[in-house]
Amino acid sequence: MNTKSKREEWGLHAALPIKACIMAGGKGTRLQPLTIDMPKPLATLLGKPIVFYIIELLQKHGIQDAVMTLGFQGQMLQQIVSESKYVKSMNMEYVHEKTPLGTAGGVKNAMGNYEGTLLVISGDAMCDFDLAKAIEFHRLNDSVATIIVKQVEDPREYGLINCNMLGKIEGFIEKPSYKSCTSDLASTGIYILSSEVLSMIPSDRPVDFAKDIFPKLLKEGYSLYAYQDHGYWCDIGDIKSYTQCQKDMLNGIVQCNIEAENYQGIYAKRKPHFNGVTIHPPVYIGDKVTIGKESVIGKGSILCDQVAIGQDVTIQESILLTGCHVGDHAVVEGAVCCDNTKIERECILHEGSVIGSDSLIKSGAVIESGVKVWPNKSVSEGIKLREDLHFGIAKDITIDDEGIIGQANAFITPTLCTKIGSGVASLKDDCIIGVGYSDNSSSIAFYYAVISGILAAGGTAWLFDCCIETQFHFCMQKSMVDFGIYIDGGTVSRIKIYEKGAMPTSRPIERMIEGAMNRGEYKRVSANQMGNVVNMQSLRELYAIELLKLCNTSLEGIRVCVKSSNSKVKQLMEECLVRLGCELGDGITIRITASGNGISLSYEGKNYLFHERVLALVCLSEFLKGESVAVANTAPMIIDQLAAVHGQSVYRYNDCPCNEEDHYARQKAIIKPFLRDGLMMAVKVLSFMKSENVGYDELVKLIPEFSVSSRLVSVSISPSVILKKLACEKKIESEGVMATKDGKTAYIRPIKSGKGLMIFSESFQSETAVEICDIFENMIKDTPLDS
Repeated sequence: MNTKSKREEWGLHAALPIKACIMAGGKGTRLQPLTIDMPKPLATLLGKPIVFYIIELLQKHGIQDAVMTLGFQGQMLQQIVSESKYVKSMNMEYVHEKTPLGTAGGVKNAMGNYEGTLLVISGDAMCDFDLAKAIEFHRLNDSVATIIVKQVEDPREYGLINCNMLGKIEGFIEKPSYKSCTSDLASTGIYILSSEVLSMIPSDRPVDFAKDIFPKLLKEGYSLYAYQDHGYWCDIGDIKSYTQCQKDMLNGIVQCNIEAENYQGIYAKRKPHFNGVTIHPPVYIGDKVTIGKESVIGKGSILCDQVAIGQDVTIQESILLTGCHVGDHAVVEGAVCCDNTKIERECILHEGSVIGSDSLIKSGAVIESGVKVWPNKSVSEGIKLREDLHFGIAKDITIDDEGIIGQANAFITPTLCTKIGSGVASLKDDCIIGVGYSDNSSSIAFYYAVISGILAAGGTAWLFDCCIETQFHFCMQKSMVDFGIYIDGGTVSRIKIYEKGAMPTSRPIERMIEGAMNRGEYKRVSANQMGNVVNMQSLRELYAIELLKLCNTSLEGIRVCVKSSNSKVKQLMEECLVRLGCELGDGITIRITASGNGISLSYEGKNYLFHERVLALVCLSEFLKGESVAVANTAPMIIDQLAAVHGQSVYRYNDCPCNEEDHYARQKAIIKPFLRDGLMMAVKVLSFMKSENVGYDELVKLIPEFSVSSRLVSVSISPSVILKKLACEKKIESEGVMATKDGKTAYIRPIKSGKGLMIFSESFQSETAVEICDIFENMIKDTPLDS
């Protein structure tokens, strides 16, 4: 038996000790989400942390003294390493790096004034190099620093070493292009250093071996050598290399200690007995793993301890870490599932996807290639996830009452806007879509993303550019484009989609758009079929002319004060009224919402006309001319009473119809856009006053006193169940019901998300209108949960 120690084999003396410095302070950013909640050296390879393979490699070559540098989550790493069986026979020290010091600075911080030969090695890269031969090479060449190098296929991702035939280093090349690749020998980050090198490293600032120390040594004439090892080395820098390394281990390419028995290519901690299961080696199966019948475990798959696989599941070249659960009929191909993830039945995980620890992927969800889900996240049932999920819950994108709404660059992103554009453009062949945006920086970014999506699906984008929302409606009405997309940016952004004539979208159209966004049901055309853009910015300028045309007389003698939180609305309204003859100053105060849709009037701070009364007044002016009107379902019922008095009709259209029953009402509404436009209403009212020679006080008296109130009530059960209990008479088809209690009546309809009900009440007194909302809110809340 050969009892000669490694040191004796190398010809080294006790006076020249050998010590290892294990670099283990990195964050492993490119491995996220795998390394978000643990240091990179603890990422497992076939069920065992990377750092333990490195410790075993050191021990294999006789190195028993080591210092481990600690950074990100260093306490966790120290505790796990120090309590493991792998360091029981070693002298292991731990040094915490309070601030990043670079590779050389970190070694200096850990080793101080150590005198002897030092081996620097990464704790998060896999290799099986012959360290003993490398150290002997270092000694024989009397080198101050020896870099272990490895020949690589693609040199562009590495720091390269130029050396002569004897291994003497002549120069360094840092991550070059192929044009500068004069060497294919990559530095592995494993160095053998003399104490002289340590003495040259400053201790008061960050310093790097490759960028600072080695070039300086070479410049000053020191002898540096490269030792080329032909063994295995993998810098586990990203998910691709993390998975490839484990495949290499299963295929016997790496000389390492796999802590499992080899049963004809099935590496398992206990002899595998899985009835009705097909396993294609090589695979790794940890302890307490369960696999349901008819499941297939493909080659290259890794199932760590306590993994539970359901029935009829397909696992191909995937890594399932400790405690993962995969439901029946799921498919996991080339994915990584971190600790304690739960993949429910019928889910599909595509190649390169990574699911963070403790995350839940609900039934039927699809995770597309390369998508990463951060820890503790939830992906809703049936969703197709196409982009990384960092925040919140991944759920189906739906068109809500205010459009598609969410925080800018968190929920509403350029990527989502591209999908919206493609989804709308896919609704019909040769689709023409008008696009406009509010005056906001985020609106501009989303605007161009929407246009890109339209063109990619073969649609044509008519650019209405920056405009207020009512201008956008006008552009749609005049151009009669097929659809419209208006981007209202801000911290909370809204994407609003309209049908022809700027009418609200029907439910079938919304479902098609939602399907496009959530399931990728949109067209992708060839390069020569991509759509075009048409500059229609001049059309919005006609809006001011349209406002002027609504007035059939001069407004001379009328003084107005225009107020709006949107300076563009205020400017546009003032310019129009001045051109019509109005004076600006104290008089009739016109308040218009930022979108331009809403309006209210008052005179000298009294005789306040809120939006619904202004709408009723404009409708009255139409009735007096013998004209009928079309209004939204939620418009006040006083309009119907006024119509009856004058022998005219009121047509009502739904907010989101399921069929074409309100088609006629919608066509009427398109013809009279001024009933949906606050600026146009203002001109119509002032024109009516002048032509009928009616003062403001008389104008107010033309409309009976009434007040409206509305309220959103959140619900936890199906809105349809509650509506059935509330309805006594369905006066309005399709959307909501007219409910009556104790002689009080309200119109109640669900919001699009199904999570609430809107109550609309109307009365001659404001207090009564509020009271009616109170009554029906209490009725809604009193509906039993088990209804």
